[in-house]
Amino acid sequence: MKKNKFVCFDMNEHTYMVRFVEYLLEESTSPLEMVRDNIKSVILAQRKQAMLERMKTALYEKAKRDRAFEVYVGSPTLYNEE
Repeated sequence: MKKNKFVCFDMNEHTYMVRFVEYLLEESTSPLEMVRDNIKSVILAQRKQAMLERMKTALYEKAKRDRAFEVYVGSPTLYNEE
């Protein structure tokens, strides 16, 4: 991580002076504090997807065991054709 970069620029008749205390180059690895929430979100999304897939499979297997579903051949009609 690099430190103490100073930038000065003029815009709309004003001069802006900015000091960056710490910064990273684009190709460097992000600190864990910056990406922790993103990592959590990805893990939770993966767990949710896996749980939904397990529930779908369990529901299908139960319906198959109980013979509680019907198979339709052909595409369903979504609207009335006149």
